[in-house]
Amino acid sequence: MQSKSVKKIINELSKKYDLSEDVTYKICRSSFDLLHHVISTSDRSTLNFPSVRIPNFGVFYCTEGRRNFYKKLNNKNNGKQG
Repeated sequence: MQSKSVKKIINELSKKYDLSEDVTYKICRSSFDLLHHVISTSDRSTLNFPSVRIPNFGVFYCTEGRRNFYKKLNNKNNGKQG
């Protein structure tokens, strides 16, 4: 679902670079699709959460507090305390 402003930007970019709107949308969306893939395939059991940087947008990473939460959750599920 796209807002009117996003549709307008996609339309302008597709005209500027002589691409279809579908291709332009997929190009714009590809960074976020990669981010989704990296986050969804992260391993909670080993606490392996790689950071992802999207240039000119931001860095997405797992905070130390969230790592501790998953560590406690893993220990609880494995019958350990701590």
